[in-house]
Amino acid sequence: MYRAKVVSLDLCREGVGAAEVASAIREGALIVYPAETMYGLGGDGLDPAVWRKIRAVKGRGADKPFLLLLDEPERWRLVASRFPAAARRLADRYWPGPLTLVLPAISGSPAAGPRGGVAVRVPDRDWLRGWVRLADRPLISTSANRDGGEPEGDPDRLTILFGEEADLIVAGPRFDPVGPPSALVDATFDPPRLLRAGPFPIEGFEEGVEGGSP
Repeated sequence: MYRAKVVSLDLCREGVGAAEVASAIREGALIVYPAETMYGLGGDGLDPAVWRKIRAVKGRGADKPFLLLLDEPERWRLVASRFPAAARRLADRYWPGPLTLVLPAISGSPAAGPRGGVAVRVPDRDWLRGWVRLADRPLISTSANRDGGEPEGDPDRLTILFGEEADLIVAGPRFDPVGPPSALVDATFDPPRLLRAGPFPIEGFEEGVEGGSP
């Protein structure tokens, strides 16, 4: 018998079910949930204890930061000190969608990476934005797998993998195959740098090549 509560995505898209997911996030739960192309592992992006919990479960060191999901672009103020103009132009064009932007993090943020940046994204899934809005917290997002393993797209296998450690598993579609991760652009540089090509080309960058300008 697993400790994690398993619920259907269909019951959590809105209403009481969405409120229950948001409440779990606010209470420090570790959740497994479907995103655009794969399942994610996450929780309250403002709670250092949740960051430590997810790192321990995933087996990842502090040198590899996770990204944060926001419900709308203006929520960047919760986690970043500024939103450079070049990054704003990219967000205006590609959000909501699979583009992650690294912005300068606010002081003391548990989301800050080794260079002082925080990775943020507005997802193209209404239920994710709804949970974040109701929780009033950014949602930690990292692929639902152990560090070094392949991302998992089967909710039944995820229950086996994380059923003893997660608090809540939202079971939705089966991703077969798992899709590519989001594009990753580091806007703490001027000009910004493309660190990872995503599922579509980002205007102003050569796909798959670090560097370029927006």
